[in-house]
Amino acid sequence: MLDALEGVGRVDQAVGGEVLKEHKPMVIVVNKWDLALEALKAGRLEDYDDEKSFREAFNQAARAKLFFAAGSPFVYVSALTGYSIQAMLRTARELDGRLDTVMPTGRLNQVIKKLTERRPPPRVDKRRFKIFYAVQTGHRPFRIRLFCNQPHRLPESYRRYLESGLVDAFGVDGCPIVFDLVGKDKRYQDKH
Repeated sequence: MLDALEGVGRVDQAVGGEVLKEHKPMVIVVNKWDLALEALKAGRLEDYDDEKSFREAFNQAARAKLFFAAGSPFVYVSALTGYSIQAMLRTARELDGRLDTVMPTGRLNQVIKKLTERRPPPRVDKRRFKIFYAVQTGHRPFRIRLFCNQPHRLPESYRRYLESGLVDAFGVDGCPIVFDLVGKDKRYQDKH
């Protein structure tokens, strides 16, 4: 839960990081929206023309600091007035429903192929991480097994890129994805 007038603080980032470590879905709730609207009407937020521009700027700034929250939805509420509390609950239910999404293997592999073609993995020690095949192996959180050449070559930034691409492609905003990496068999590596 964020404060609409203060934005994302260190504690918010730490809490978000803990949610991520536990592989839990996340709705980003922005509280005190009533105070933000009052400040906007009173001209105390002079950099913004209207509620929409303030909301967009808030989203952009919050996403930059909560970069690890892949596609988590934002809900603007006021605990004091009850503004949009039902929307928050509805969003949480929708998020819970998304956790049952099935990612068909064929489509999953097509999406991963497009993502890696659009932005190839970086080279690590002159070698590039390569995904041969992917399959969904679980829900709550989503578990994707990636059969790859060398698991240790997957940089964290590229893992986040893949996660973000899958979240977008399958419409599972706010849902974490865990990658289980399976490297090539040692005997196979020795032959090639």
